[in-house]
Order: sequence, then structure tokens, then C-alpha cells
Amino acid sequence: MEYEASTDKPTVVNLSNHTYFNLHGSAGSYVMEHLFTVEADTTVLNNRQMCPDKLIPVEDTPFDFREPHTVDYRLDMPNEQLRIMKGMSACWKIRGYDGNLRRAADLYDQRSGRGVETWTTEPALLTFTGRTFDPSVHIGKYGPIQKYGGMLLETIHFADSPNQDRFPSTVLRPGERYYSTTEYKFYAK
Repeated sequence: MEYEASTDKPTVVNLSNHTYFNLHGSAGSYVMEHLFTVEADTTVLNNRQMCPDKLIPVEDTPFDFREPHTVDYRLDMPNEQLRIMKGMSACWKIRGYDGNLRRAADLYDQRSGRGVETWTTEPALLTFTGRTFDPSVHIGKYGPIQKYGGMLLETIHFADSPNQDRFPSTVLRPGERYYSTTEYKFYAK
């Protein structure tokens, strides 16, 4: 996916895609058992209003996915972020971000053998695991979507960047061109 924008006045631009993945296939099911790896040493801690507040190291937190773990790895670990977000909903700062295309994450289902790598020019990866999905309301191509029935792999600039000087700017100015790429590379083992 390629995103491009220009403007004639200073404009906040943070374009993304909001696709959920479940690598089990059309039968779907619980994505929390997928193996997940994130190329990040830092995560964004949200405050009680669910607004990004500060960057913290992932070490010794439930958000350390530098090595493959199931998505529900450490989900029961006492952690304020997990409590605030009511589960594994997080944003990671991609290691070595420099605006060039680089691998951000890998999601793999051991049962089906299917996987997807996420590559991006963006500085962050946002995830959400469908904890609020309600099968009586959320209907997909193959029927009702269960709670934890999909995982978001959203490449973005950090949420609230316009109000956070420590995050890369999302302001596009006249004469500048916004350009971003995200690639989902699917594979099977």
C-alpha cells in the first residue's frame, strides 16, 4: 500500500490501513495463539485516558515480542497498560526507524502454517486483538467475528504526534510531499 499527500496549508497527516488478520483461514478463531514478533525495543505507554503518554523499554513488560511468543504471552501479567487497554492493544516504536522500508513485525499461525510479515516506512506499529468484537454485531465475509478473532497490524506515526514533541512530526507543510509504504508479505511453512 502506498500513501501520498500534498497540501496548500499545514496539515496533520497520518494515513494508515485498518485490516485485521486471522491466519487460521475462513474458519477463523482465536488469534491470541498466533506467534508474534515485533522489531521494537520500545513501546508507547498510554495514560488513563488511553492517550499516548511516554515511551518505555519493552524489557520485562508484557510487550516484549523481540522473540516470537504467542499474542497472549504474559496477558495475565500484572501491568497497568494491560489494565487500561483491557488486553493486548499496544503501539511499538520500530527499531532503527529512518523512513526507509523495514520489517516491523511477523505474525504466524502454527496450526495453518500461514504467516504475514509487516514492512513499513512508518515509525510505529499499532496492534489491537479484537477484544471488543461481538459476534452478534461484527459480521465478516465468513460469518460472525468472535472476540479475539482478528489482529490489527497498523503501521502509523504515533497517535497524538501533533501534541507530543518527542514523537516524529505528522505535520505536512506546503511544498512537502507525504509518502508512505506498507507491505504485507504472506508466506507458508
